[in-house]
Amino acid sequence: MGRRHQILPWLLGFFLIANVYLVPAVAQTPRATDALGVVLGLWLLWRFCTRGLLAGPLVLLLLFGAIPLVWGLYAYSAGDVQTTVLSFRWLLAIPWGYVLFTTTHDERQRSSLVWGMLSGCLGSVVVLALQFYGFVELTQNLGLAPQDLTPSYVGTTLRSAGLEGHPNAGAAISSLAVPLSLYLYYAYRTHIVVVALGIGVMLAGVQFTETRSVGLVSLVTVLTMFFANVLISKTGRSLRLAALLTYVGLPVLLFLGPPAGWDRWLDYQSIESNSGERLLSNAGALQISFEHPLGLGVETAGQMLQDHTGIEATHNAFLQAALVYGPLLGGALVLLVLIMALRLFLNSKAMRELETVLALQILGLFFFEEHFNSPTFVILVNWLIAAGGAILFSRLLSVAQQPRVIQRTIDIRG
Repeated sequence: MGRRHQILPWLLGFFLIANVYLVPAVAQTPRATDALGVVLGLWLLWRFCTRGLLAGPLVLLLLFGAIPLVWGLYAYSAGDVQTTVLSFRWLLAIPWGYVLFTTTHDERQRSSLVWGMLSGCLGSVVVLALQFYGFVELTQNLGLAPQDLTPSYVGTTLRSAGLEGHPNAGAAISSLAVPLSLYLYYAYRTHIVVVALGIGVMLAGVQFTETRSVGLVSLVTVLTMFFANVLISKTGRSLRLAALLTYVGLPVLLFLGPPAGWDRWLDYQSIESNSGERLLSNAGALQISFEHPLGLGVETAGQMLQDHTGIEATHNAFLQAALVYGPLLGGALVLLVLIMALRLFLNSKAMRELETVLALQILGLFFFEEHFNSPTFVILVNWLIAAGGAILFSRLLSVAQQPRVIQRTIDIRG
């Protein structure tokens, strides 16, 4: 029984990251998270009918899921396939979010979950490597890449797309190894080699996809975790992390250069053009979202952004949610993820909360790409929603009980 309780969280963590395609020969195939979402949803329904569920996480998950539910029903009746699929996957992410949150309550299960996710990150890099060395068709036949994969290039260099079908998403998925390894290092006191492994997985993902933003976000995550732990007196472990970055990271950077080479990172014309395009798409998406407060759906949002800016993508997951479902949902997600990430500095116990560490990486990643196209990130956000619901309800209960405590104190003194 104990072994099963550890294996199941590991499998959930692995397939959350290594999100394989169940019917490889079909372009629009369900994925592993879709099937597991159905199973977890049925289990959640049975659990609700027999034992009940935690009110805080469930209520907030349902509140955030109400808009995708309404939009999904409308999109289905209107024949909007892309919005229907996105909304359906958001609803499947609700049981995922609840189960992942409750799994982290048990320390052994939480450890198994983290190791499963870290293994999934390693598996995603293996897929990137196979594609980088020319085995794209093999990954498609094995269900490790979509059949409608579109090649992406930087100059004449092919960028690996990975499991998610896009280089930026593939790199972002692999970069989750950074917060996961840092969490194991600080919360479970694992060896510093685990951090080196996590950073190595991220760097490999950047190398195979030539994605710069993921490297920058991961660097910010490492530095933030370092300073946050120094503030709570975990100086010994932080010094070892500093030594790793200084005596291993810097020599590697000087002798081998950054992933994808210095030319990719010092191409000022490319950086200026890319930054300008992102700012333009962000500004256009923000304006359009406020002009259409009820949302536009996937297809209409993309078309309007294209007409307004000449760019089809928002390059921002929060703005993607605001365009598709309305600025109310987009703004609420920004606030939620930001508060969860800031808990590293606001609460000394937050360092042992896996959701807080993941929120830090997700916050940075979401400001660069439309990551709601990936079911994995939809699930991760719902996981953060469930954790936020638990925190919010516990605060409300403590506030509600405080007057009673004061009254009892007055009665006793009287």
